[in-house]
Amino acid sequence: MKWRAMTWLVILPVLLWLPACSGSDESQDAGQDALDGADGGGDPGGDQGGDNGGDGSGGEGPCRFDPNVAWDVLGEILQMQSKDKRTCVWLHRIGKCPEGWICKAVPFELLSVRIGHDGTVIEESEPKNLTWEPTHHNWADKATIHHEGTTYTLQGGGFGDQYDITASGTVSFGPVTLYPYGP
Repeated sequence: MKWRAMTWLVILPVLLWLPACSGSDESQDAGQDALDGADGGGDPGGDQGGDNGGDGSGGEGPCRFDPNVAWDVLGEILQMQSKDKRTCVWLHRIGKCPEGWICKAVPFELLSVRIGHDGTVIEESEPKNLTWEPTHHNWADKATIHHEGTTYTLQGGGFGDQYDITASGTVSFGPVTLYPYGP
């Protein structure tokens, strides 16, 4: 029994350290942005992980995501959808952890969000309408988006690998659980 306790003393610090260091800026924009399927042009953050352009039309059917952007809890582009594909979120954020630091709660600035629900798509990129609240290891981060009389709240869970979205105000729905998009 003593060896098990000693093993956890060695493994636990490593497990706690890894998620804080797993961020990556290696995603490439394949030309299709979430929800609209069109490339909107230049990437305002310069991270090559997607852009917040496009026509925002959403088209018919389920959300359309960039298949070359892999899920990363600390990624700058997050693409997620409900199991029934009726609700989806694409968001672009930029990490604000100082270079050379290991942040246990990476601060992010939310740059742009698209939310699709039951055939309606909204897009918000006005800084005053976007907030991101980091938590320890970013496992339960919270984003708040204000758009035309509706407040959308994204609440992280599942160690950062799922989010619940709720909408209240002019539009109301949720909570709806969203999972990482995977082609």
